Amino acid sequence: MKKRLISLALSVITAISAVSAMSTNAIFQWGNRDNPAFLEKTYDGNALDEKYYPIYESWLDDDSECYISPKGNHLVIVNPLDSIICCKSTLYPDSKAENNKELWVEYNAYISEINKQLKEKFGENISLNNFGEELHLSNRGDYNIKEIIEFLKLYDTLYDMEYQTDRVYFTDVYNDYVTTYADILAVGDITQKVITYVQENFPEAEFYYVDQNNNITDLIENARNVTIKLKDNDSLTAHLDLALEIYETTGISPNGISPAIAAEGSFSNINLDNYLNGDANCDNIQSMADAASIFQAIGNPDKYSLSDLGQFNADYAGDGLTPDDAIAIQKKLAGIAE
Repeated sequence: MKKRLISLALSVITAISAVSAMSTNAIFQWGNRDNPAFLEKTYDGNALDEKYYPIYESWLDDDSECYISPKGNHLVIVNPLDSIICCKSTLYPDSKAENNKELWVEYNAYISEINKQLKEKFGENISLNNFGEELHLSNRGDYNIKEIIEFLKLYDTLYDMEYQTDRVYFTDVYNDYVTTYADILAVGDITQKVITYVQENFPEAEFYYVDQNNNITDLIENARNVTIKLKDNDSLTAHLDLALEIYETTGISPNGISPAIAAEGSFSNINLDNYLNGDANCDNIQSMADAASIFQAIGNPDKYSLSDLGQFNADYAGDGLTPDDAIAIQKKLAGIAE
C-alpha cells in the first residue's frame, strides 16, 4: 500500500510540473484585491478621478481606493488591510484594580519581552501592539504564519488567538460631507479662511452651520462645523471641484465623514486554537483529498476554490500556497520523511 501511495504522489508531482507556484495570502500580504467583498463593492463603481485624491490624502491609506457610488451621490472609500493575528492576554490590567498602574507596568514589560523574542526570531519589523484589550500582530513583511502561530502559543498568558484575513473596510462619504469643514470652535482661523474664500469666489454657495448638538445654527460663533453647498446644484462632481479648488488655494481639506454610516467591514476570522494544518477541504481529516483540492485550486482557480479556512489550512508550510504544500501532505500520508 505504501508503494502505491508513493507512486501516486510521484505521478501527481510529475503531472503538475508545469503549474506555476501560486503564492497567495502568506501572512501580512498587503490588501487582497481578490476579496469577494472588495470586488462586489467596487466592480460597478466608478473610480474617483485621481486629481481629487490629494483632498482626501489624510483619509486614505497607502493601498486604499476611492469610488463614486453606482448612484453617483456619494463616495466610497475602500481600504484593503493587511491580515493580522490577534489575541488577548490574561495580564491585561483590570481598570478597577487598586494597583492598576503597577499592573500596566507589568503588562507592558511582559509584552515588550515577547516583542524582544519575536524580533530575535523573526526580524526587527514584527511586534504585538495594543488595540484596546486586544493585541494585534501585523506587518507588511513576508513572514511564515504557521511558525509565528506556534511561537505565540508558547506563551500561556495569550488566549483567544485568531487570524483575520482578507480584511476590507468601506467608508461612505456623503455629498454634504464632501465639503464640510470642522471644527470651527477648535480651529476657527482655518475654517474662517475657507468661508472667506468661498464667499469671495462662489457667490452661489450656501453655508450650513452645525452646533455642538448637531443642530443647524445661524450663529457661526456657536458652530462646530460648516457645510458648503452650491445653490441649485446637488452634483457630487461640482462639490468635488469646489473642495479641490479650496484645497489648492488654501491647503485645507474637508474633514467630515457621515456619523450615521459606520465603516462596513469584511474579513474572515480563523480560530488558531482549532484548525487542522493541511485540511484544505475542511472535513477535519488530513487525507489525499486535501492534496487533490490544493492541486485543483492552483491549476484551475476559476473552477475550483478553497474557503478562507481551507486556504489557510492548505498553506501547509505557512509561506504561501504552492504545489509544495500538496506534495508535503502526500509525503506525510505516504510515510515519506521530509
